[in-house]
Amino acid sequence: MNKATEQVTNAVAGTSKSFSAATSRPVASAAVMIWMSLAIFALAKSVVTLLTEIGAANPIDGRNPISFCNVLFVGNIIAALSLFVLHRKDWTKANFKRLSFNDWAGILVMGVLAGALAPALGFLALENTTVSNVVFLGRIEPIVFMVLATVFLNDRPDGWGIAGSAISFAGVLAILYLSGVESGGLMFGKGEVYALMTALALALGTLLSKVWLKSVPFGIFAVLRMVVGAIIYFLWAYHFFGPIHFADVLAPIVWQWMLLYGIVIVAGGQTLFLLGVRNARGQDVALAQSFSPIAAVIFAFLLLGEVPGPAIVTGGPIILAGIFIAQAGGWYEKRLERQRSEAKRLTSSEMMEIEARETFRGV
Repeated sequence: MNKATEQVTNAVAGTSKSFSAATSRPVASAAVMIWMSLAIFALAKSVVTLLTEIGAANPIDGRNPISFCNVLFVGNIIAALSLFVLHRKDWTKANFKRLSFNDWAGILVMGVLAGALAPALGFLALENTTVSNVVFLGRIEPIVFMVLATVFLNDRPDGWGIAGSAISFAGVLAILYLSGVESGGLMFGKGEVYALMTALALALGTLLSKVWLKSVPFGIFAVLRMVVGAIIYFLWAYHFFGPIHFADVLAPIVWQWMLLYGIVIVAGGQTLFLLGVRNARGQDVALAQSFSPIAAVIFAFLLLGEVPGPAIVTGGPIILAGIFIAQAGGWYEKRLERQRSEAKRLTSSEMMEIEARETFRGV
C-alpha cells in the first residue's frame, strides 16, 4: 500500500468512526453533528485528489481508473443508495402525491446544477489548481447568493452582512490578483476560473432550492438529485467523449474506494448536517461554516503536503475577517433584539401591574 492509499484510508476511517458514533448515540449534540459534517465536507476535496493519485498509481491499460468522471458518476450512485437507506421513511406514496409540477421541475434543475454541473466544475478546478485555491475562491458563493437573494427574493441583508461580504470579496480579488502576479501576468489559470464557476452554480442552486423546494422532503430531494446528476453527467460525457470515457467504471478499485467516498463523505456528511441543523443554534452553524475553509486548508496540508502560497496567505485572512465581521455583527444584532424584546415585555408587565393596582374595575 502506497503512501497516498494509507493517508486516504486513515482519513476516511476516522470520519467513518465519528459518523457511526454520532448516529448511534442519541445524546450527541446538534452542534457536534454540524462540526463533524463540515469537517467531512472540508476533507472531501483533499480525499478526491488523493483518490485520483491512487488511481494514477494503479493504471488499467495506461488509464487512471479513479478519474474525476468515475468519481462523480459512481460516487453519485453510491451516495444515492446510501441516502435512500438512511431516509427511506420519506419515500411514501403520500409524499410523492403532494409533489407538484414545479417541485419536479425544481428537482430536475437542482439535479443538473448541484448533482452534475457544480461537482464537474469542482473536479475540473481541483485538476488544475490547488485545494487551497478552490476552497478560498469558493467563499464567493455566499456573496453571490446574497446578491441574488436581494435581487430576486427581496431579501435585504443587514449592514453587517454587506460589510462582511464586501471585505470577503476584497479577499477573493486579492487572491485572483496575486495569483496572476505569481504566474507572470494579471491572468489567472483555468483552475481558478472553474472554482469561481462552481461557486456561481452552487449559489444559483441554493437560490432555486429556496424558491422551489420548500415542500419537498429531504430524503426524496437528496436521492433524486444524486440520481439525476449521475444520469445527466453520464449522458453528457458519453455523447462528447464516447464509451471509452467510462471503460473502467466497473473496475473493482473504483467501487472499493467509491463505497467509502459515497457513503462516508457524501451521504454521511449530508446526513450529519441535516440532523444537526434541525436543532443547532444559528450561531453554531455560522461558526462552523466560518472555520470550514481553515479546516480544508489544514487537511490539504496534512494529506497532500500543500503549503498555502502568498496569494492565499494574503487573501485568505481577509476573507476570514469578512466572514467574522458578518457573523459577529449578526450575533450582536440578535442579542440587541432579544434585549429589546425582554425590556418591552417587562415594561408591559409593569404597566399591567400598575393598572390592576390603581384602576377600579367593579370587582
